[in-house]
Amino acid sequence: MILHYLKVALRNLLKYKTHSFISALCLAVGIVCYTIVCFFMQEWAKLENLPDSERRIRITVNQKQNSLFRTSEIKRLEEQSISGLECLTIQSFNNSTEIEVIDNEQRNLPFLIGYRGVNSNFFSYNNRKLLHGSRLPEAPDEVVLSHKFASKAYGTANPIGTTIRLANPQSIAENTIQSFKVVNVVEDNGLQDPKIDCYFSYEIMTYDALSVKGYLSPKATMEMLNNSLQSITWQRNEDTVHPYAAFSMRQDKELTMVQYLILFIASLILVSGLINFLKFIIQMFYNRQREVALRKCMGSEIKGLFLAPFC
Repeated sequence: MILHYLKVALRNLLKYKTHSFISALCLAVGIVCYTIVCFFMQEWAKLENLPDSERRIRITVNQKQNSLFRTSEIKRLEEQSISGLECLTIQSFNNSTEIEVIDNEQRNLPFLIGYRGVNSNFFSYNNRKLLHGSRLPEAPDEVVLSHKFASKAYGTANPIGTTIRLANPQSIAENTIQSFKVVNVVEDNGLQDPKIDCYFSYEIMTYDALSVKGYLSPKATMEMLNNSLQSITWQRNEDTVHPYAAFSMRQDKELTMVQYLILFIASLILVSGLINFLKFIIQMFYNRQREVALRKCMGSEIKGLFLAPFC
C-alpha cells in the first residue's frame, strides 16, 4: 500500500509540476527562515552563558571612518594603566597563508591554513580550552594550533615543541619571523566557527583592523572607564582620537522583545509554507478518491485501480 501511495505521489508531481514546485518552495523557505532564526537565537544564548557576560565590554576608537584599532595603537593601549579594565583581549580578522609543518620525523609537510592574530588573553576570554596544560604564547615566535589542524598535520603525535615555517614570510606584512614553535593546542569550538588552524601573535603583523575586548572591573562603572580611556589620545591621520568602551551584551527588555518578534515572524512563515504544502497534498488525495470512485462506477476491476498510477 505504501508503494502504491508513492506511485500516486510521483504521478501527481509529474502531472502538476508547477503547483508541486511552488508548494515545495514555500515549505523550503519556511524551514530555512525558521532554522536560521533559531540558530542565531541559540548563538545569542551561548554568548549570554559565557562567564561574566554582564561585564564583557568592547573597546573601539571614536572615529566613524574606522573604529577598529591598528597594531601600533594597541601597543600604546597596552602600555597604559587603565583603571576599571581587566583582561585586555585582542584579535584580528581571519586570513590565510601557506606554511610548512616540520613533524617529529623532520618531514616538511605543506599546508594552506587559516590564521588569526591574537594575544594570550584570547583563549580564556572566549572560553577556549587548552589541551596541553596552561602554557600560552610568551613570545611572537610561538603559535597555538587548533585541535583539528593538529590532528591533520601530526596525526596522534604530540605537536608541542615542533616547528611550523611560513612558506612565504612576505605573505604576512612586515613579518620578519619565519619559524614558529608550537606551544599548545586549543579545542575546536563547534562547526559554526570559521576555519582557523593557527593562532599567531598579533605583534608579528601590521593590522589596520584589530578588535579589542575585555572585562569591566567589578567595582567600576562604564562612565569611570570611559573617563579613563579619554585621557589616552593619539593622532590618526588629521584627527585626534581616543578609545571608547561599551557593553558587548545588551541586557534590555526591548532587545528581548525584538528577538521573540523575529522568532514569531519566522514561525508564521514556516506555518504558512506548511499549510500551503498540506493543502496541495490533501487536494491531490481528494482528486484520487474521486478518480477511484469514478472508475468503480464505470466497472473497473481492482487490478485496473492499482494500475491507474501508471496511466
